[in-house]
Amino acid sequence: MIEHFGRKCQGYFTDEETGEREHCDYRFRAKYCNECGADNDIAARICHECDATLVDPDKKLKEALNLKDALVFECVDMNLQVHKDDKGKSSLRVNYIGENDAQVSEFWSLTTKKQKQTFLSKFVRPHLADKHREFDATSPTKVVNNQHRFRLPAFVIARKSGRFWKMRDKVFDDELN
Repeated sequence: MIEHFGRKCQGYFTDEETGEREHCDYRFRAKYCNECGADNDIAARICHECDATLVDPDKKLKEALNLKDALVFECVDMNLQVHKDDKGKSSLRVNYIGENDAQVSEFWSLTTKKQKQTFLSKFVRPHLADKHREFDATSPTKVVNNQHRFRLPAFVIARKSGRFWKMRDKVFDDELN
């Protein structure tokens, strides 16, 4: 049981350049900041990095259920695939699948350095199951080959955008009370 050891790693490491001791900042369970991507204590209400207000996931679900143009479903499967557009450019397609044929896709273009950084902070960080192992694959094919390292969200929240559903938010099991 992870909580037996606390919520945050109590270990330390020595900086090779300065020789100073630094505490490990790995959190076994964390609340993810949607603004800056920082991991916060699960009881935190404000992000320790950017001072953004951390939204309660139960409140997110209740608000989404009250919207007329929202689709909220429990995610039962997720698959990643390489998607080619009309011009032959590759991107990553992530399909979230729920019961009763509920499905929402999101696309990640991984061409520029900024797109790759956004992907690492907005997708990889919350989805990565084994956070202790670094993940730096940023080509669609390499990400698809490593899809076993990603965890499903508990719930997916989408909003109607024209004829299609657009991803609005994802809530993970460890965020729920």
